[in-house]
Amino acid sequence: MIYRYFLSIILGIIIALSGAVSQADESPSAAEDSGARIAFDLEKWDFGYTPNRSMVVRSYFIKNTGDDTLRIEKVKPSCGCTSAPLAKDVLPPGDSTELVVGFKTQRFKGSVEKHIKITSNDPTNPTATIAFTAVVDEDHPSLKAEPNKVNFVQILEGDKAEREIELTNTTNSKMMLVPVDGPEGDIKFKLKDEKLDPGESTKIEIEIDKDAKPGLVEGSITMEVMASATARISIPIHAEVIPK
Repeated sequence: MIYRYFLSIILGIIIALSGAVSQADESPSAAEDSGARIAFDLEKWDFGYTPNRSMVVRSYFIKNTGDDTLRIEKVKPSCGCTSAPLAKDVLPPGDSTELVVGFKTQRFKGSVEKHIKITSNDPTNPTATIAFTAVVDEDHPSLKAEPNKVNFVQILEGDKAEREIELTNTTNSKMMLVPVDGPEGDIKFKLKDEKLDPGESTKIEIEIDKDAKPGLVEGSITMEVMASATARISIPIHAEVIPK
C-alpha cells in the first residue's frame, strides 16, 4: 500500500513536470506566431525595355497580414534615381497601403536592377526588400514604338490633350501585345489591336483627363510583347497641367 502511495505521488510529479515543460515549449512558438507581418503583392517587377531621360512608374502594395499593428519605419531606395513615397506608414491588422515607385532612367544604358529596403516592426522580417529591373536605352528586339515616350509638356487646366503612339511588329512572326500595368487617374490609354502580323502596326491612344488638377502628371504603360522572343516594353508619359 505504501509503495503504491509513493508511486502515485511520483507519477503525479512527473505528469506535472511534463505539463510545465510542454507549456514552456509552446510559449515561444505562440510568441513567434503573433505580431505584425509585412507582405507585398509582388517583390520584383520588370519594366522591360525603356527609353532614357524619362521616368517609369509601378505601384507596389504592402499589407499587414499579422495580428498586431504594422509600423513602417523607413523606406530606403538603393539609388537617388528612385523615388518611393508611401501613402501611410501605420497599418492595423488586415490593412494595406500603396508604395508608388518611380524610376528615373536618366543616362543609364543596358540592364539595370535597383532595390528598395523597407524597415518595419515585423519581428520575423524587420528589413524587407523589393526590386525592379529594366533595360534602358536599347531597342526592343520585336517591337518598335514611335515615339518611345510621350511628353505633353504643358497643358492648360481644363483643355483636352491627346497623343498617339505607333507600335510596329519588326519580326517575321505573329505577336500579341498584353498590357500588364498602366497609369490610373488622370492618364487614360487604349490599345487598338492586341494581335499583330509581321510588319503590321497598331496604335495606343493616350489622353490626359481634362479634369486633371494643376501639377505634374506622370505614369507609364508596361506591355508584355509575346512574339518569337517575349520581352516587356514600358512607355513613359509626362505632362504638366498649368492653371488658366
